[in-house]
Amino acid sequence: VAAAKNAKNREDRIAALRAMMGFDDETRLNAALDVTLTDEIHANEMRYVLTAAFGRRKSRPIAEAWVRAHWDELRKKLPGRLGGMLVRAAGVGCSMAEADERAAFYGPKVAAIEGASRGFAGALESVYLCAALREQGAPSLEKALLGTKK
Repeated sequence: VAAAKNAKNREDRIAALRAMMGFDDETRLNAALDVTLTDEIHANEMRYVLTAAFGRRKSRPIAEAWVRAHWDELRKKLPGRLGGMLVRAAGVGCSMAEADERAAFYGPKVAAIEGASRGFAGALESVYLCAALREQGAPSLEKALLGTKK
């Protein structure tokens, strides 16, 4: 936060914001994400924060749960079309249960964000595709790796 606050230029500030999201530890990442709800982080900088948080495999589920828990606060910070960047959270997961859960939670909320439905559909599709691939490919992969007969 101090590095972002004291950045000498825009590039340094963006680098500091991205670095804030570089934690694998849930408590630390949640604390870093909580800072984004303050006036320390501007609405137009949230794209860098969210891209960094969702850009790493280990931090994705933590960031998705955080977005879900702070949806109303995030929508206040990101009014109108700015809220469209939140649909990325719906693309976290790789099971049919997670896809259904994301559709149920984000679907009604995204409907209220102008222009977000297409991004939401793509995010949700990625979860369904991952789940289908896992379901279809897991038995043959297990057989190849473990030498089991299935």
